[in-house]
Amino acid sequence: MSWRIVYVTQCERLSLYLDNLLIVKDNVEYKIPLKDIGTIVVEDYKATFTMKILNKFIEHNILLITCDEKHNPYGVINSLGHHSRQYKIVSNQIKWKDFEKDILWKEIVKNKLRNQLKIMKLLDCNEKLLDKIKQYIETVEVGDATNREGIGAGVYFRAIYGDEFKRKVNISVQNSALNYGYAVLTSKVAKIIAGKGLLNYIGIHHKNEYNRFNLACDVVEVFRPIVDYYVAKHLKEASYFAKEDRIELLNLMNSKILYQGRKEFLTNCIEKYVEAIINYFENGEEIESKIPTLEGLEFYEL
Repeated sequence: MSWRIVYVTQCERLSLYLDNLLIVKDNVEYKIPLKDIGTIVVEDYKATFTMKILNKFIEHNILLITCDEKHNPYGVINSLGHHSRQYKIVSNQIKWKDFEKDILWKEIVKNKLRNQLKIMKLLDCNEKLLDKIKQYIETVEVGDATNREGIGAGVYFRAIYGDEFKRKVNISVQNSALNYGYAVLTSKVAKIIAGKGLLNYIGIHHKNEYNRFNLACDVVEVFRPIVDYYVAKHLKEASYFAKEDRIELLNLMNSKILYQGRKEFLTNCIEKYVEAIINYFENGEEIESKIPTLEGLEFYEL
């Protein structure tokens, strides 16, 4: 498995040398085998790329995330569709039935709430708030018609960040870190979805006409609490979103969780989860037990 995350803050050029990524910085060359790389994040606004290396990233299915001048993820490089059965897969995706989507969304919301409950327990949150989340889990309806996800989120975020915290206000270190972590995680999910031949803009529950990543936003929901936990644990009182924190948030993709009875790297888990979703719609396979929980969450130490 390609697991290495390459984080580039200052460089002059990224190019190809044999089958390696060549990074040039201050006239010093660094070579990294492409087969070892899973993700590359480039923060240097002045860095240049050769066309050869960009095509190699696509060939090796490497996720390339480019950032803006404020270090926020800004762009993702994806292929135009290299799957051998692209037309058939997309044709099937378009035919996914709405009532099956609503059933799946119900289970996604329940597991997202379970994962949020897990994080609240890890952070020793108030028992009454834990009971509220448990109640929401038991009352999720098909399609989440009563919006247990949104109501639960209000309780959850105030429980782990304090009563004054507002998720939609992007002026705090915590919100900046959450946005960064979510963006990186969603980009990884989107890359895996595209690799399966699916279209990211055709979602299960998310149907925003301006969102190119509706399906990725659906799939990523159950994994978001991993980001929440890191930010609550390490940045709750922070006054500055440092480079070291961005690196740690990137490193969350090397986390492990217990999935289908086995400890899996997060990337492997996402891939198997997407395959389970495809099999649910196309073959009628059971999906409830295949939606990931955060049992056995284990962070990779840098």
